[in-house]
Amino acid sequence: FDEVILTPRKNLDLLAGTQMLKLIINDLIVTEMGKEFVLSDSLEKVENNYDYIIVDTTPTQTIMNINAYFFAEEMLIPYWLQPSTFKNMREFVEQ
Repeated sequence: FDEVILTPRKNLDLLAGTQMLKLIINDLIVTEMGKEFVLSDSLEKVENNYDYIIVDTTPTQTIMNINAYFFAEEMLIPYWLQPSTFKNMREFVEQ
């Protein structure tokens, strides 16, 4: 992941969601058993270097997002107050 870590200022590192990161993750996921833990396994190696690790994901159910869910200790899920949102949220929680 060193190729995609940006340091815009002191004490702030960003793992940019670039095409390069996507290729790295996809490559690992294709070849790994337990593919939902690829991100967790990688971030566990550096998590003691940080007070917080924030993973921002797209609002879709992708293998990258599933990896983020397995790594997360807590989740913040923003949503619009619409009837379909409650249905989708319930389906997400039930999975």
